[in-house]
Amino acid sequence: MVPDARKLESLSYDEMQELASAGAKVLNAQAVEWAKARGITILARTAHGQGTGTAVQELAVPTDHRLKGVTADAEMAVLAASEPVRLAELLEFLDARAVRGRTLDFEGPVGGARRTVITVPLADIHGADALRRELATRFGDAVSWREDLGTVTCVGVGLNADWAPLRRALAAAEELGAHVHAARTSPLQLTLLVDKAHLKALTARLHRELLGG
Repeated sequence: MVPDARKLESLSYDEMQELASAGAKVLNAQAVEWAKARGITILARTAHGQGTGTAVQELAVPTDHRLKGVTADAEMAVLAASEPVRLAELLEFLDARAVRGRTLDFEGPVGGARRTVITVPLADIHGADALRRELATRFGDAVSWREDLGTVTCVGVGLNADWAPLRRALAAAEELGAHVHAARTSPLQLTLLVDKAHLKALTARLHRELLGG
């Protein structure tokens, strides 16, 4: 998706886990967690085995670069629930069917309408069509299911020390005409939920602007 991407010499376990969880087709997040627990350094190389690869290990001192990677994920279902659906009821429904979401956003302002958005990797759903029918039977129009959205995620230690990266990401999306349906930040991650049609262009743009690649 980004032809001129640069190889990183090293990544922390946490950074690699965030990238893997966000859809990067490099390492399995559970494998990284296993290596982290045992202090094992992972050498990640391309499928062709060229070059020295990237060392995934515990980094005592963060590197100077706040942003380490940008990845996109198009293989997901986005479930959006509005009132009168109770969050606990929806989660119980999903748990009973072994559907584990990647992310969950819940808004419940005092005196305002509650809203829940859950992203679920399609690879983790066994029988997506049947699940959609069961959702419609149980919750009707109160829970929607969309597969036309995807995420672009930026990862790096200290990424959200200020709002500059998020402001630049939102500005880039606006310039590309990519509507941002949701934005999420954490100490290691910045994620935008956009239409799939804009994933490739937005990923390349953020890689170029925030990573300099």
